[in-house]
Amino acid sequence: PIPSEITMLPLRYLYLYNNKLSGPIPSEITMLHELKFLSLSENNLSGPIPSEIGMLHQLVELTVNDNYLSGPIPSEITMLPLRYLYLYNNKLSGPIPSEITMLPLRYLYLYNNKLSGPI
Repeated sequence: PIPSEITMLPLRYLYLYNNKLSGPIPSEITMLHELKFLSLSENNLSGPIPSEIGMLHQLVELTVNDNYLSGPIPSEITMLPLRYLYLYNNKLSGPIPSEITMLPLRYLYLYNNKLSGPI
């Protein structure tokens, strides 16, 4: 649903929230190396959060709430300079990566998933 040509742009902000995008989060998004803000919330995205998300070394905000994302929170997320992480209202499962406490987070929303284990 997201054209692959988008990776040729020097984007810093990509807001595609509240559409009817479906399918997995395209791994091509991880080619946007200058991206600081990514919002894919309020769509119909499914499948896992790609581990390649860790290649977005400048990403400060990741907003993928209100989708149908499943699987674990990738540990690669903990290698980013995230200040805002919105993963709520999905179907994410498994433990919360302990390294998440090392992030410079200001906001962390994980509610309404299927996460387990210690906090």
